[in-house]
Amino acid sequence: MSAMGSAIVLNLLLQLSLLSAALLLVIKLMRGRIVWHYHLAYFGLLTLALLTVSSLLLQAKQLQPFALELPVAEFLSLQSTDPGGQASSGSAELAFETPAPTPPGLEALMNSMWQLLPAAQSEGQNLAGMLVSALAVIWLAGAAVGIARLLLATVSLGKLQRSAIRPTTAQRRRLQKLMNEITAGDSYPAIKFSDTWRSPVLVGFVEPMIILPVSALRRCNDEQLKAVLLHELAHWQRRDNLANLLQQLIVALLWIHPCVHWLSRIASRSREEICDNHVLAQQDALHYSETLLWFGASANNRQASDRYPTAVAMFDRSWRLEERIQQLINKNRETSMTLSATSMKSLGSALFIALLVSTSISLVPASGQAFAQSSSDSDAQMREPPQANDVDTLDATVMEEVTAIQELMTDREGDRDANLEQAKVMLDALYESSFATGNSFEKSTILNFYTNYHLSIEDYSGALARFEQILQIDQLRPDIELRTLRSLGQLYAAEERWPESIDAFNAWREKSEEEDGLVFRGLSYGHYQIEQYQQAREFWLEYLGTRDREELSREDLAYLNGLHFVLSDLQSALALTQEMILRFNEQRDWDNLRVLYEQIDDQSALSALDPELGSALDLTAPEPQIAFASVVPTDGDYIPLLATAPMYPRVAADQGIEGWVLVEFTVGADGVVQEESIAVVDAEPSDVFNRNSINAAREFVFSPRMEAGTAVPVPGVQYLFRYQLRDDDA
Repeated sequence: MSAMGSAIVLNLLLQLSLLSAALLLVIKLMRGRIVWHYHLAYFGLLTLALLTVSSLLLQAKQLQPFALELPVAEFLSLQSTDPGGQASSGSAELAFETPAPTPPGLEALMNSMWQLLPAAQSEGQNLAGMLVSALAVIWLAGAAVGIARLLLATVSLGKLQRSAIRPTTAQRRRLQKLMNEITAGDSYPAIKFSDTWRSPVLVGFVEPMIILPVSALRRCNDEQLKAVLLHELAHWQRRDNLANLLQQLIVALLWIHPCVHWLSRIASRSREEICDNHVLAQQDALHYSETLLWFGASANNRQASDRYPTAVAMFDRSWRLEERIQQLINKNRETSMTLSATSMKSLGSALFIALLVSTSISLVPASGQAFAQSSSDSDAQMREPPQANDVDTLDATVMEEVTAIQELMTDREGDRDANLEQAKVMLDALYESSFATGNSFEKSTILNFYTNYHLSIEDYSGALARFEQILQIDQLRPDIELRTLRSLGQLYAAEERWPESIDAFNAWREKSEEEDGLVFRGLSYGHYQIEQYQQAREFWLEYLGTRDREELSREDLAYLNGLHFVLSDLQSALALTQEMILRFNEQRDWDNLRVLYEQIDDQSALSALDPELGSALDLTAPEPQIAFASVVPTDGDYIPLLATAPMYPRVAADQGIEGWVLVEFTVGADGVVQEESIAVVDAEPSDVFNRNSINAAREFVFSPRMEAGTAVPVPGVQYLFRYQLRDDDA
């Protein structure tokens, strides 16, 4: 079992002890209050079961609300780590600082004693952790045995029901007469007899049945038999068979805790006392005591309680018959049979509050301060974190500077204009101080801010130089390289450097796994300008394929038509012209249609045209123009503006646990992390730092990615959080 698992088990046992001890104390104080004893014991067992489930879940997820670390935690701690550690930063990825508590004198003494156990220390575990691990294994094994025992008992009870003897006609009439006197004609369960079972008992869950000893009808008078039937009928009306099944299941699962057995015995005994009160409501205590004496003398009490724990038997070997009769004839005995609605609500509220308090009390830190591995062993066994596939991180200083630069370069309507001059001054200072020593993402971020600056003042040559510099960065992120190549293709076109524009776009296509309409359009324009019309048409057709046909403008189709004509593909030009007439119905297209008919010598089609239509076809397709103002300056990468440091879990710092978490998320078009997209890709160790990392990622803010002037979401962004400790004296 891991260190965290051992601590969770120990903490759960301590929580169960606190709650069960409180329940037993209250039951002790309510001396003689039978109904309160039953409800406190039975519903207390249910609360212990809920405490077990909730505590395991909350501790595993480190979600304990209002966690209280009581002083006893200091005495239970046997750390094998150096307690003088402190979380620190120290890598390109985020690493966050938190103080680790200095152990008190007693804990320091215990740590010194621990050094005397080198064999155990070399294995990275302490004696307490090993004992709790063994205890957990024994607990699980015992629970499995207990549940198997309940299953076997249920099967045996089924056999007992099937083998039970039906009453004769005379016996049935006598029983029916007695039951009618008891229930006033209401329904009641079936009654059968057994020659092996010597104690009245209620068995069964789907179709409950009262089973009596065969000798009961022969040797008991009507008053005695009525007393027994009253008692068992009370069990049936209260559904004690189902309540006892749930009670025994809880005992089987929590068998390792002695208080659970004490509460179970109190619940079982109080249940019988309440059913005795049902009898006392109609019969004299003395006569009922005589009935119990008669049945008790022949009943095998061990058979009921041990062999069939899920049966609701009238006698229990843990409760002496003499003591039971003494309580029956006690004139001060409480004879109530149920709690009032107000009392039930009060009890439910009190148990719910006790559950919350017990769950929140952490006697041992949830991740197991007492069971941490040594720092050296932990470092040796920890897996190296994977490389985040989409984003590195910015140093805190670089983050602060680029945030300020972003503010200066951003226009605020009604507030202030962008201050590009001051932004350039800060950018130059950041370049001088951080570029040479920065990681690849820091370098590309600084250069991206330069390109944004140059594009803002329409200095395309300056932007080109910075984009070319970005491509020289080692270990450049693939997505940044692709956007840089695409931007270079557009900027080379703006400078009419057509071959270089084509080369940049082709390099983008070689490296990208997807196609892009803007790249196809740029390639078509480039080839057109160097009079490679066939390639220009092929790329333009590819570009049109990325668009919805119904959304194409007349200019899109007119450019293609001009390429058809330049390439002397008159049939394609004719078909496209006819489509343009149907869609746009402009005079220019009618003029083109007439001349095309003349070119292909289609006299019949030509004669059908209106003779008054113009006859001139402009054979020179206008040269395509790139809308640089709307394309080039507005493209840009997403850049982190705010990175929130996660809290270093105190329990992890206490026990010297270090690690890392790789999270993945989607940056929305507004630059905010989409909360539902945050997921842990990998972590070491698992489930220790996950929640803190997810909470921190929720607070991240980015300058959004811009494509063709539009902010777009960015899926698959990854961020690596490192959690590291250092010695204060280092």
